[in-house]
Amino acid sequence: MTLGLEQQAKLKSVFSAMPQKLVTRMVSVFQTGLASGDSSLPYDILLDLLPADMPEPDLETIFFPVSLLASNTAQRADQIPFQLLRDLWAYYAVEIDPVLSGSWQESAINLRNNRKQLAIGLRKIWEDEGGKARLVAEFGGKNTEKIPLIFSILSFAEEISELVSSWPDEIKELDDRYLLPLRDLNDLLVETDPDITPLLLLMLKTRLKYPQYILRAIERLSRQKSDLVVVNTDMYLIAEVLMDEAEELLLEAKNPIETGARVDEISTAMKRFANIVSGSREEFEISPTSVWGKRLYDIANQAVSFWSRRLKLCWEKIDEATPRVRTKSFLGGSLTGPDLRAPLDAQVSKSAIVNAYLLKQITHQASKIGFSSVSDEINVLVEERLRVSEDNLIDLLGDPGEIGLDILDNHFSTLVKIVRNFHGDEPANIINRRGAAAAAAAAA
Repeated sequence: MTLGLEQQAKLKSVFSAMPQKLVTRMVSVFQTGLASGDSSLPYDILLDLLPADMPEPDLETIFFPVSLLASNTAQRADQIPFQLLRDLWAYYAVEIDPVLSGSWQESAINLRNNRKQLAIGLRKIWEDEGGKARLVAEFGGKNTEKIPLIFSILSFAEEISELVSSWPDEIKELDDRYLLPLRDLNDLLVETDPDITPLLLLMLKTRLKYPQYILRAIERLSRQKSDLVVVNTDMYLIAEVLMDEAEELLLEAKNPIETGARVDEISTAMKRFANIVSGSREEFEISPTSVWGKRLYDIANQAVSFWSRRLKLCWEKIDEATPRVRTKSFLGGSLTGPDLRAPLDAQVSKSAIVNAYLLKQITHQASKIGFSSVSDEINVLVEERLRVSEDNLIDLLGDPGEIGLDILDNHFSTLVKIVRNFHGDEPANIINRRGAAAAAAAAA
């Protein structure tokens, strides 16, 4: 069956005037007809006539509380790709319940019914003979592994949502105010689904300011504080998720750091990394010889090795931009410093400034992560170099000789910016005033 151009124009005009809810329903109905092979209507043409700029369904609302785990860059076991939720909803609207799917916005009851029906439908396919293979063919193997997590949480969406809604956006201290209601809900739900406990903990982890506190919940719900016991239960998933996140944070730190904004991002990431690695050992009894302990200590050792190398690179970049020889006979530059007869290369200057900031910020986490000795050594080198460079350049500003003041100003400006990023505003302002006084005296 086909439609004439005049008919298509009239239908397109009608469709464009329809309420969004009705358009959404029609999309589901037409997609179902097309997928079924029904030839009584030209479903492909009808779909093309519907408004093309329809907004995406509110996946965060439809899939709540599963959507708390959704991410555009999902990699870990506690993360679900937004694209998978998008694809599941489209699949549900065609294959499971086309009629009900179009009504999810009409009322809270319809929304709850859609969640329930989606969970039932996915679970049935998963448990049917050949069902898992169908899902793998539809969504891919890696995504299909996430589907049991989705339908398990959606099966109790109402109960879990009520608990989650009682939590603040950020839980700073995990105590009985949160642990007791969590335990009560867990005790209720495990009667129906014995595997729900780690999934409840994943929900809780999304609200914790300090990720290691999730181990308190393991202790409360499992009544265990020994890693040797936990590694043999489904609760070990939570420990694995923590370590996966720690590895992800460390990997992020290995990417290029070329701006102050990137330094801030890395600083925040390393605070969280330190909380996971150091905090986990404070919250739980973790043996260095257990499966859990071996991996955790290996991650910590990787961080120590990486930051030891990275801080040495910070020093090299600062060393490259700061003069250290004081005598006028070495105005051409020292073996390790810049040539004072020419302006400092812009990239050298920028790199030194950024690395000074990185050194300052990451030093705050050195003791928790375990590279304090290297951090202390590099900080001593930088502090001494900045003192020497300050004296060098201020002496030259007061008596520039054959060096142009614009060139000295260029070097001095970089030094002030390095000091500002390393020591702070007040020390940088003091150096600035000293430089200005020296230059004024020379001009008098």
